[in-house]
Amino acid sequence: MATIIYPSKLSLSDVEDKFKLQEVMEPEFFPECVEDLPQLSEIERQILDRAKANYKYLSKDLVLEDLVKMVVVSPLLDWAGFYQPPFKVQAEYEVSLPIEDKDEDTIVKGRIEILAVSKPIWIAVIESKRSAVSLQPAIPQALVYMLKSPQTEQPTFGLVTNGASFIFIKLVKGETLRYGLSKAFDIWNPGNYLYDVLGILKRIAAVTANS
Repeated sequence: MATIIYPSKLSLSDVEDKFKLQEVMEPEFFPECVEDLPQLSEIERQILDRAKANYKYLSKDLVLEDLVKMVVVSPLLDWAGFYQPPFKVQAEYEVSLPIEDKDEDTIVKGRIEILAVSKPIWIAVIESKRSAVSLQPAIPQALVYMLKSPQTEQPTFGLVTNGASFIFIKLVKGETLRYGLSKAFDIWNPGNYLYDVLGILKRIAAVTANS
């Protein structure tokens, strides 16, 4: 009988070891976060300013996952174009992923909170957490879900957020499984880093829609 492991129980080191993943630190690996980002319109900036103000007001109390999605994540997905063709959006999508192990059969099972799909072979994972929760545990979870994508020729992208901070993930499959992380974009920093998050989402949407 197969042993079932839940992604929430795996550390980043566990995921790297079990799936033979290698982290790439060079910025050239993840140009989608810094190059050819689209300029935002004035109305987009106003909407993101409002989203930031709403979040900061609501975060005076603990912000739960559903509120994170509604206040911050949903406007970002909308203005990045993920609610329009060719994308399909699902919530709470269940996945299972077998691990090659000579000693026993092991299956990692879990749920993706928001799944955006383009041309049924591309997956973007958005794992939202309570505002008081660190993003660190969400990164290995997102990587497990991204590994489920059947896409092998094009990269798979993910995003983890607790509403206040955002980290993008890029996974490239090949002879070696490689991944890279963006810097953390924090809503509490001066200015509005939601501009950067939306720009990167638009860039990723364009890359995947045209691939």
